[in-house]
Amino acid sequence: MAALYNQNIAVVTKKCGGVGSMGEIPRRMEHKVAKLLVLFGLCARVTVLLAGDAAEDDRDQQLQAAFLKFPILTPATNSESLPEFQRISLKRPIIINGSTYFGFRFTAPERTGHKDFVWAFVEPPGYVEWCILPEHGTMDGFKNWRDVPKGDYLGTNRLVPLGGQELIVQSLAGKSLIDGSNYLVWMTFDSKGPAMSVAFTFAPLGPKGLNNRRAMEHALGLDRAESQPIVNTNNHHTYILLKSATWKESEARAVALGGHLATVHSQTEEDWLLKTFGSYDGAQRLLWIGLSDRDKKFHFTWSSGESVSFTAWAKGEPNNAGRGEDFVAIYYPNHSQRGKWNDWSDRKSDPIGLPINGVAEISPQNADATTTPAPDATTSTNPAPGLLQAVEISPTVVITSDNGSIKLQWPVSTAHYMLEATTNLNQPFTMLGYSELTNAEAGVIYVTITNSAPQMFFRLRKP
Repeated sequence: MAALYNQNIAVVTKKCGGVGSMGEIPRRMEHKVAKLLVLFGLCARVTVLLAGDAAEDDRDQQLQAAFLKFPILTPATNSESLPEFQRISLKRPIIINGSTYFGFRFTAPERTGHKDFVWAFVEPPGYVEWCILPEHGTMDGFKNWRDVPKGDYLGTNRLVPLGGQELIVQSLAGKSLIDGSNYLVWMTFDSKGPAMSVAFTFAPLGPKGLNNRRAMEHALGLDRAESQPIVNTNNHHTYILLKSATWKESEARAVALGGHLATVHSQTEEDWLLKTFGSYDGAQRLLWIGLSDRDKKFHFTWSSGESVSFTAWAKGEPNNAGRGEDFVAIYYPNHSQRGKWNDWSDRKSDPIGLPINGVAEISPQNADATTTPAPDATTSTNPAPGLLQAVEISPTVVITSDNGSIKLQWPVSTAHYMLEATTNLNQPFTMLGYSELTNAEAGVIYVTITNSAPQMFFRLRKP
């Protein structure tokens, strides 16, 4: 046997149902096994070395004899065809040599191509050991696992046992299974609840994906959003709270969902976002929105391409402290600056460890935005639907609105001026993020603002 040394813990690799070395021991278990000689098999988390191969062989034979007493499961999926957790009862354990055993049977499906076995379960308090066993004979088993806080996953407050705080994620190379054959995943621990949540599927992880946390999470659908889609009845846009991640990762996920990180047009939208997601599921969290100055320092733009018509900066922000603070998040409800914005580096938690979750915003297809012109602007008395008559305000800024987009133009001679806007004259004007087109021959600068707020006031300010 090969001995491994890890912080005063002697660890021995030994076969368990035909299993070899795992090579990893979680630090949080060290207090249970410190200075003890322990068995550390592929299928086991930590088991005190009480007996040798003969005892394991006897245990496996008894488990195989009781094979049909364990419930048989098939992979469960939700309405999105993603793997779903299901429960196995803990009320009728199998007793072997004074230990209680639970588990489930499954049949390896007919697989086209290479598909691996991927599963997850909530680790019960007082957990001891688990393994996989064929209906007949022996096999190579699990290699390593990943455990993360249960609360990182969507709906895990409903996963059981409720006292379990960790979710174990693990995979097994597809070549270890034979299509059409039956297998038992067994566990032994002191039961303190009526059921336990498990999920499993078959997916092509590939050599690099085996035991890779992100690959396994994706296969199980655990990398989906923290919340279900929620519609804001004020603008009829759909919002989804994403898993804690960096701004760039969150934006990529929002795009994959068909939108972008949230764009905020008004204090009303700001208040709704904070109330809906700031303490979602009872946990305080900061919220990534789509605002950043990653392309040009202190020139903030929305990832959706919309114009910046509203801001809610915290006092002294944005300040780019320490440099590299290019991304904007909303402070959580219990913060002294609750609901205010701060610029951050590309990170997934704040300095005290609270998560930063992105909020994806998905606009309804073919949404018709309406725009109210600024006061004193002249419009036709009966404009065509969705079209406002061109108006001109001093000094020579022309504003038109067409199908929800606002178009502005002003002379090239004022190119050094800054376009600013507000949605309420009681609020300060703020700099807009926008792209402009210069027509040198006409001597005009053109700007288009998409998905504008219902009411906007503009001004050109000389720096």
